[in-house]
Amino acid sequence: ILAGWRTQAVRQLGLFLAVVLSSVLGLYVVQRRQRHIDAIGAERRSAAERLEMAAVAAGFGVWEFDAVADRLRWDASMYRLYAVDPLTPPMVYDDWRNCVLPEDLPAAEAALHTLTVTQDECRFGFRIRRGDGQVRMIDALAWAFFAADGSLLRILGTNQDVTERWQAEAELRKLSQAVEQSAALVLITDINGVIEYVNPAACATYGYAASELVGANPRRFSSGLTSQETYRSMWSTILAGLEWRGELENRRADGSPLHVSTSISPVRDGAGGISHFVAIQEDVS
Repeated sequence: ILAGWRTQAVRQLGLFLAVVLSSVLGLYVVQRRQRHIDAIGAERRSAAERLEMAAVAAGFGVWEFDAVADRLRWDASMYRLYAVDPLTPPMVYDDWRNCVLPEDLPAAEAALHTLTVTQDECRFGFRIRRGDGQVRMIDALAWAFFAADGSLLRILGTNQDVTERWQAEAELRKLSQAVEQSAALVLITDINGVIEYVNPAACATYGYAASELVGANPRRFSSGLTSQETYRSMWSTILAGLEWRGELENRRADGSPLHVSTSISPVRDGAGGISHFVAIQEDVS
């Protein structure tokens, strides 16, 4: 009887130990899996934080429009971009419309409508009035998603503040228009003297088409009457980074003489080196 009891006890002890070991192993597996899940979660949170930091640095935000529920969802960068309190009630499409300047709204909405028709990505720009009253220029990129029956489900997009770039481009366009419409003769060459730009006044005065002058050298205008000393003085001055002023005896395409009062200034690149020369001339014949 005692021997049978001992055998039974050993068996029960073995079963108990097996259950304990199984439980310990199972707990280890669960804990290991949980640590793995926690690590993935931490990495995702870190990635999300890095993405948000990149979004803040780049000045863009991510938005989503739920067409079914008429709900507009913004990430934190969008609220900062529009200077809107993130604790405001859930936004709808009209909330965004109210931020866009009235004169820009038709084109912006037309771009979104085109997106829902072509089902392709769409880039468009518009100005907004932020919550703090500032007017900013927005560059938007959007994608549309549709149900199986072709109905619109949602639109996902980004907004980026490009105000500084937009202002610089506007100033450049203004300057370009001024040069194009100027009565003065304007030529731009590279550092080797190869013509890269001539304005309409220069073309009309010299009698050449722009295509004939771009890529050519200003020596084409030489009449042989300007002294070599004048040319040497001109080149030494502008290569030294200084403005040269003087008069040149040139000739037109038909060979007739053209006496021009000339100012040539160097243009420097971002590193401070001379990259181009701008010549402004006036016919004083």
